[in-house]
Amino acid sequence: MTTVRYFASTTGDIGNVAFQYLRSMLFSFRVRLLSLPPATLEGVWRACYPLFATPLPSPYVNVVCCPPAFWVREQRVSMPILDKDGNLTGMEPAVGTAELYTSGVRNVLIATTVPPAGPARTTALRYEAIVVPTLELGAEWQRAGAKPTVIPVPVLDHHVLRNAIAPVEDHDG
Repeated sequence: MTTVRYFASTTGDIGNVAFQYLRSMLFSFRVRLLSLPPATLEGVWRACYPLFATPLPSPYVNVVCCPPAFWVREQRVSMPILDKDGNLTGMEPAVGTAELYTSGVRNVLIATTVPPAGPARTTALRYEAIVVPTLELGAEWQRAGAKPTVIPVPVLDHHVLRNAIAPVEDHDG
């Protein structure tokens, strides 16, 4: 059975949409949940705590359902400066780009907003599949150059979501 690593917002309107897609995924996949931003699970998400511990074998499918600000962002980390004896002499920033798109695995974006401009759009268009909950969003993503799959929530056609995440030739369960 295919395993999904699911980066999901667990609060607000996007959290409600992410939860509806999760419910459908659980019919077909093992799911490892990673909440964004990292937070405690509340409300309907409370029952999902065991999904934080789902083993994550390789390969897996990377599924993302969160605001565009998380898709790609600049990340800063303070790094220690040590002298030749290993003593701390100061700190310096290390700056890099972090994105939720994962090279080497299938990537699926569940988008709940119109395509953003800039780096987030560029990253989004790299995903092998984009799923949207409405026809209107589907049209916006088509204008941006994507070929989205429209799957309304609550999800009634579980096989359509299953095939968007892991096409039939990619999964065994």
